[in-house]
Amino acid sequence: MPPASRRLGDLFEVAHALVRAGVPLRTAKSALDALAAGRSAYVEAPALEDFESMRRIVAAQNVALHRIEPRAVDVKALRARLGISQEAFAGRYGLDVATLRNWEQGRTTPDGPAATLLQLIERDPEKVVEMLAEKYDSPVKGATQKQRLKSAAEGPKNLSWSIDDKKIDIVRELFVDTADNNYVIARWCYLEGLYIEFFWLAVHALEKYLKAVLLLNGHSAKQYTSGRNRGYRDMHDIAAWYFEVQSLNSGLLSDCLKAPREIGNADWREEPPIDFLKHLYEEGNPHNRYQIFGYRVFREDLFKLDQVVFAVRRLCQPLDAAHFSLPSLSATNDTNRDVLIREPKAWDVGYATNLESIINGTRGETLRNAALYKNFLFAPAKYEHSGKYGKSTVRIPVLVRELLEPLDGPPDNPDTRRAIETSHWVIGNIILPRDLECLLSKKLGNLKNSPRRP
Repeated sequence: MPPASRRLGDLFEVAHALVRAGVPLRTAKSALDALAAGRSAYVEAPALEDFESMRRIVAAQNVALHRIEPRAVDVKALRARLGISQEAFAGRYGLDVATLRNWEQGRTTPDGPAATLLQLIERDPEKVVEMLAEKYDSPVKGATQKQRLKSAAEGPKNLSWSIDDKKIDIVRELFVDTADNNYVIARWCYLEGLYIEFFWLAVHALEKYLKAVLLLNGHSAKQYTSGRNRGYRDMHDIAAWYFEVQSLNSGLLSDCLKAPREIGNADWREEPPIDFLKHLYEEGNPHNRYQIFGYRVFREDLFKLDQVVFAVRRLCQPLDAAHFSLPSLSATNDTNRDVLIREPKAWDVGYATNLESIINGTRGETLRNAALYKNFLFAPAKYEHSGKYGKSTVRIPVLVRELLEPLDGPPDNPDTRRAIETSHWVIGNIILPRDLECLLSKKLGNLKNSPRRP
């Protein structure tokens, strides 16, 4: 982006457009500072889907936008020109040494973003070092700009900031983005009456959000660590994972799920979030993919899911890291935790995610409506909601109807005899939860030993 003679406050729309296009806050801040100072800025926008729309947005703010098409760069010749080793080159520009070697030996070629970075290094290597130093804070608190430049040039041992960004990228793609998709599709399933799929996807979404909170705040997502859960073997139980997160975030999670004012209190059952999660997991655990246990749907299930997702998802960021704010995109004295406590309706996590793109409409109206209909927490104020808010229903499981209930009848009853034969077939050919298989076997044993009528 060429320079613009604008005050920083006038560039708010440019900043917003960059963040929506997937530019990290710190990178957008560096670009904004450069533009305000009359310099050019280079950014990588991974979520940019419509270049022409972006160009029109920033043109309205007197900023010209140009696309840089990556071209082949002779990496070995570039490094030789700079007169530094492979290790020093990789460390200076945040690259992996093994990847760099593969490029130089022709085993692999740089992809789009990497090719763009190499092109920028070729054009102005010191400027790229300066941009990297501006993008990341030094591992040493209070370090000067000169110290940050030195840290950026020294290599991998001082790249803790780069590693932190990579961790965020990994957690975003593996957990937050996939959870966003699960959440939106779960809402669509509820609205369409596909309740088994609703519960299944809701459990998936919440498990991923909860694990993302732990991973981004220095904890493992491979095992429980709290005393209450230690030794517990079910690693998909969202109520257990919620307890892990709850123990780290006192004051950020509510104690009770209450009716939204938009629907009133009719038929609403107030309960702690962890009790609702137990209900979700009971209906949406792996065994119930086959409706073995049937399901119970309450009218408020969708709204309670929205409340829990809203409360947990906003924690999917390093809570004790310095907060960066728009429009200045400068670090404040507040941590992300401070901002979330002060602004209970804030849900931005500081990096581009699928949910933002869905709500913004860039992925189509079908997904946008699935995400926002009756979603009073995430929906913009002007979004129109209509119609009733849900219904309660119960599905009696087929094994209860066809086997367990008939097995309580007399042994010589035709329905009981059919149930006995079918039960043997089910036990022999279908994987059942252990307690259900034991119950069937017990009923069959009781019938075998029971006296027959003459």
